[in-house]
Amino acid sequence: MATRKVQTPGAPEPDQSELQEQEQPEQQPQDQQHDQSELLARIAELTKENAALKRKLTQANKTEAPEPVRYRTVLGPNGWTQEIV
Repeated sequence: MATRKVQTPGAPEPDQSELQEQEQPEQQPQDQQHDQSELLARIAELTKENAALKRKLTQANKTEAPEPVRYRTVLGPNGWTQEIV
């Protein structure tokens, strides 16, 4: 239900801020819809980027050689033995 203000003769002109306040409720749903579509586009973009980074990390983990096991030779009570360092 829309309300309409009637300007009476001799009354001061409505302030510009009042006019802007009256217009904002009409624009707000459209702005929210625009913001929502921007957010959804950003979410889709980040999801793709995240998937690409996960693939890259998985590939790096597959190609990376495991660190070699290091031993040292020590003289113990039963002779020379090797220990993992």
